[in-house]
Amino acid sequence: MAGTTSKGLRYQDVGDAPNGAAASKNLADDVNGHLVRYDTGYAVHIRTVAGSANFVKPTNPPARVHWVRCWGPAAAGGGVIGAGSGQGEGGGGGAGGYTEKWYNDADLAASEPYVVGAGGSGVSGANGNNGSGPTTFKGLSAGPGTGGQVMTSTTGNAGAQRGAGGTATGGDLNSPGGDGGAGRVLGGQAVFGGRGGASPGGGGETQFPTFGAGAGAAGDSPGGAGSGAFGSTTSQAGGGGADGKILIVSFY
Repeated sequence: MAGTTSKGLRYQDVGDAPNGAAASKNLADDVNGHLVRYDTGYAVHIRTVAGSANFVKPTNPPARVHWVRCWGPAAAGGGVIGAGSGQGEGGGGGAGGYTEKWYNDADLAASEPYVVGAGGSGVSGANGNNGSGPTTFKGLSAGPGTGGQVMTSTTGNAGAQRGAGGTATGGDLNSPGGDGGAGRVLGGQAVFGGRGGASPGGGGETQFPTFGAGAGAAGDSPGGAGSGAFGSTTSQAGGGGADGKILIVSFY
């Protein structure tokens, strides 16, 4: 009676004694058992961490594996020194790097230290600040972006160097952060090229927010860089870079 199985599920075959009720119950029980096992196998616990502290592994129950994703902090865009005429455009900041890795539960200590880097700030009439330092977790390192260069407003031609994206090491996947865009003025007119770099899987490119003089746009979290400033008679600051982040997904 319902003794024949297919893929672990019992059903009533022609050779079984006819008992539809029992066959239906056995099939329902088996299906439910499979669903419970699948649900247990794919349960997850997601944590987003910042600052500097320790990640404490879950123990009741313990996880099977942990997927750890790290973004480095981004840099700020370059500012503008207002010289009273013409236009100026700071270079865009570099984004934070990105790394990820799968760890078996046994690969991690009961408590693992981590550090999440802070984004660089924009400064009026100066180069953008770099990200504070790499985001790190057990051999993973997602580096900070570097700041965009300042430009003095001019009626001629000028350029401001872009910031470089951060490096990434130690993971199953390591991707550098995107470089910023160079600031450029041609014939006293800004071309609005000083975008902030994008972080892989994180904050996207940041463009200058308006077509009037002003500070650059702040980078998007996580790891997106700030754009360069645009100015003429008044000094302006580049947009600040976004902080890094660590995302830990534990599978049970």
